Amino acid sequence: MSGTTHLSKVFRENCIWRGEKQGIKTTVSCEAMASNLPLLFLVLCSLSVAQSQLKLFNIRASGLPSDLFGTTDGYVKVFCGSATLGSTSICQDDANPWWEEEFSYFKAQQNNILRLEVYDSDVVFDDLLGICQRQIKVGTHEHDCFLEKDYGAFCEAMTSSLPLLLLVLCSLTVAEAQLKLFNLRASDLPSNILGTADAYVKVFSGSATLGETSVRNNNPNPWWEEEFTHFKAQENDILRLEVHDSDFLFDDLLGVCQRQMKLGIHEHDCFLEKGGILHYSYTLDRQSQ
Repeated sequence: MSGTTHLSKVFRENCIWRGEKQGIKTTVSCEAMASNLPLLFLVLCSLSVAQSQLKLFNIRASGLPSDLFGTTDGYVKVFCGSATLGSTSICQDDANPWWEEEFSYFKAQQNNILRLEVYDSDVVFDDLLGICQRQIKVGTHEHDCFLEKDYGAFCEAMTSSLPLLLLVLCSLTVAEAQLKLFNLRASDLPSNILGTADAYVKVFSGSATLGETSVRNNNPNPWWEEEFTHFKAQENDILRLEVHDSDFLFDDLLGVCQRQMKLGIHEHDCFLEKGGILHYSYTLDRQSQ
């Protein structure tokens, strides 16, 4: 298994905003300087962010881990907000892939979540190596994302000499588990021009939407009583918590917390992008067969 794993991304702004002020046409050209680093273009300079263009390209990874089937056959799925932009090709047997695909999205909005899922293509099922996500902003940005794949939790008793059928059965054993999320609370949530945060949390497990908490009005340190249960959770599924501030016109996303779920009892603190900390606990138990 390789050491540090990361996905390097660079956003580059390249757009033109045209407006009129006092009858005089004004043109502002936004052209970012390229460096010797691989680039990802993010086109978001228009003040009308609903009409912005996102351009993502030159995605590369380094130090991807090997598994029982050999060197990683990596590919990336790309999402922006609720839109699925597609996936890259598969780079076979390459721990340091560089993908040639570019992705464009003409309805991007500032503060949408750009989400990149990195997979290893395998014979039986594709293995999720990790997820990178970030709120997109106007301007030019460069980020490294460290993937969180942990192979220790995947059927520890297996060896490469076992038959393929046993590999499949082992993965099915951990597929059926019960998730219980509880003890949701936050501290030091930020205020805005409308006052103290009116916060609530949306909860997701894998592709399932588990619901959302009640709104705690005018409370920077809310404690939610709701508990969430999911009987079809899978180990290594992504538990995703979105913290929102309920406002009159639109709700403000304060931050996103996500983590690959593991069997057992766990408690975590998550630092939100706009300030504050989300605290939560969960249990993931195997169900009897």
